[in-house]
Amino acid sequence: MLLATAAVIAAGLAAWTANRRIDKQLTHDRKMRDLDEMRGVIDEANGAVTESISAILHLRSRTPVIGYEQEKGETIEGFLADEEAVRIRREAAEDAHDKTFAVAPEHGRLRLRFGADHPVPQSYMANRDGLVTLIQAVDVLPENWTEETSQIVEGHLGRSGQLNAEFIERCRELVRVFDR
Repeated sequence: MLLATAAVIAAGLAAWTANRRIDKQLTHDRKMRDLDEMRGVIDEANGAVTESISAILHLRSRTPVIGYEQEKGETIEGFLADEEAVRIRREAAEDAHDKTFAVAPEHGRLRLRFGADHPVPQSYMANRDGLVTLIQAVDVLPENWTEETSQIVEGHLGRSGQLNAEFIERCRELVRVFDR
């Protein structure tokens, strides 16, 4: 009888130990899946911002500005008369607008994943708003571009880079906390 009791206790202890090990493994697996999902949402959001910035910079490169005449040897009026150049600039503007407004849905995904008051979606929203302001500043028609426009665009570019860096830092902080 003593031997039978010891066998039951040993079997129960083995089962309990195995269950604890399985629970720990399942908890670890769940944490890794959550981390992967979180990184995926962040990567997609950052990818949308990167595409927007690239499209805005492409538009800026297609917009004749102050100094264009000295650099290219032609006038802005000459640029405006070149239908192909104007078409390319218009397409660049459409692409920049499309990619900038494609950033907004990613903000919704971040809010759903982390909550509206979390620093990651808040910094992303500030980043998104900065991109909207930047596209509005860059998408000035060449004939209306002034030295002041150039200064405004450069200021917005710097601010947009700063906002993106803040968003990335909030994401890094989150991943570091989550990895623990």
